[in-house]
Amino acid sequence: MFTHINRVFTTMSKSTITMRQRHKQKGFTLVEMMISSAIGLIVMAGVISIFATSVAASGDNMKRVRLNQEIRTIMDVMVRDIRRAGYWRDANSLATANPFATLFVSADSQCLSYSYDVNQATPALPLGNEDNFGFRLINGAVRYRTSSTNCDTNAGWNLISDPNVVNITTLTFNLQTVCTNLSNPTGAINCTSAGGTDTLASMQRINITLTGQLKNDANVRFTLTNSVYIRNALPT
Repeated sequence: MFTHINRVFTTMSKSTITMRQRHKQKGFTLVEMMISSAIGLIVMAGVISIFATSVAASGDNMKRVRLNQEIRTIMDVMVRDIRRAGYWRDANSLATANPFATLFVSADSQCLSYSYDVNQATPALPLGNEDNFGFRLINGAVRYRTSSTNCDTNAGWNLISDPNVVNITTLTFNLQTVCTNLSNPTGAINCTSAGGTDTLASMQRINITLTGQLKNDANVRFTLTNSVYIRNALPT
């Protein structure tokens, strides 16, 4: 009798285990599949959104870098050449006033003309057209001119900025005369309180402001300022 009961319980236990195994092996329901798909789509949407934002930010950064490089290159070209203004090979050997010492800024502050002894010819005088130079803003581009001091004509000006890449909206030149008290140990630019025995020196300074924007994206803008001290014995 006990053997029979054992067999019955054993058979029932095996049946229960088999049912449980079948229960564990059943597939996902339609509701579970839909929930899983929805969660997956949400995760994918988040990943795509982050990727798109990263790509857009990278593109904007590349635009800013390109514009900054363009503006800095233009400024560097102008500053390097303007620093030569007033240079004269014979400045220390003759008692004559420096013929290259003239700086001119137009009334609209958008044109600068200057001169320097470019070929160091002997004699340097009279000053020739090849010694004249200038920068000017014309139709959204910075242009460079040689052999003339005329700011009133658009002829003869050569591009130094690429109008297909950058649109220059502002180019201004501001000419100032600054005074340095050489007797001051700190070299401060302050001659108002100088004593009678102090040694003073004055020179001209050109303040340049340059603003540009990308041709294909006007929202990307950059402004750069710089000051150039003319140290070649220009008049006080």
